[in-house]
Amino acid sequence: MKKSVLLFYMRNVANYFFNRYFLFLLINVVFIFLLATTYLQLALDLANSPAKFPEKLAQALLAGRARQSILLTCLSLL
Repeated sequence: MKKSVLLFYMRNVANYFFNRYFLFLLINVVFIFLLATTYLQLALDLANSPAKFPEKLAQALLAGRARQSILLTCLSLL
């Protein structure tokens, strides 16, 4: 195999893995960080004003956000 063909193949393989790694970092840093901070902010809001729990639960149920309402229910049990 020629050296230039081998280098071209290695460059394509490296580009493929770097693109996949970039996508992995983008998903981890952006989306997971945003979800974690949203739930953390929700927990802090409920800790600061527990009387607003039924209001937040009703808003989550009306908006169809079942995951958030389940989280609210679990937090209320603690």
